[in-house]
Amino acid sequence: MNEKQIVFKLSELESELDRKKWDMKLEEEKYEKNKPVQPMRQIAQKNPYPEIVSKVKYNYILGLIIPIIIFVSGLIIGPISIFPAWGLIIYSIVNKSKQKKKDIEIQRNSQEYIEKCKEIDKINVDNQSKLDAEYNQVLVKYNEEAEKYNNKWSIVRNEIEKDINKISDELTELYDSSKLIPKQYRDARILQEIYEIMDSANYSVKEAIETFDRNRQLELDAARLAAQHQANEVAMEQNDLLAESNSIAERARHEANIANIVGTIQRHNTNRTLRNINRKL
Repeated sequence: MNEKQIVFKLSELESELDRKKWDMKLEEEKYEKNKPVQPMRQIAQKNPYPEIVSKVKYNYILGLIIPIIIFVSGLIIGPISIFPAWGLIIYSIVNKSKQKKKDIEIQRNSQEYIEKCKEIDKINVDNQSKLDAEYNQVLVKYNEEAEKYNNKWSIVRNEIEKDINKISDELTELYDSSKLIPKQYRDARILQEIYEIMDSANYSVKEAIETFDRNRQLELDAARLAAQHQANEVAMEQNDLLAESNSIAERARHEANIANIVGTIQRHNTNRTLRNINRKL
């Protein structure tokens, strides 16, 4: 093969390699989108244990009636008798709290309560077992579908990888054997442009690469000039806006000065008129 044929072949191979890589990307996205969804194990809501309510009642005789009697007596006998009333009330409250805790603990450790808790535990375990049985059935089905799907995907992926490796090896061999194209030009689009330059002007690879570089530099220079031109236009527009803004501000200051002068003259005339009226009076 001559130089032009080699460049054309390299361009074709690079384009084919890009297509295969794009095919792989599409297939990977398709795989992720359509792959079976792994089921989630459900957790059964647990039934709570029965609430323990204390049976201890407040001692109203000790904690309320007697202190009231003592309090009323204290009003008659003297204020010192009021303190025992408050002591009985506080003692009744603290004692009731202790008895309540003790009663709750006794109920919690009772055989009747323990049996109720065991029944609830069994119900909770049975509920979870039912959900787990359903989950295991779904999981078995999922594993079967996932295995089939992954096997199918592996075949597709292996075929594309096989093609990619084959093209890559062929490219490497042709690049190494021809030694025509530097690494920075090993791109499908660039090779296509170089080939078109060679085909239209009957250039060698070296001449075509030099022409490609000049064209690329011209494109970059043109892009920079366009960007600079756009920046200059923006700057000119900003300067025009600034000048217009300054003009408006200047006119506003001038009109304000005129208004101040007119106001001063009007105040002077008003004061003079008032003075003349005062003289006539």
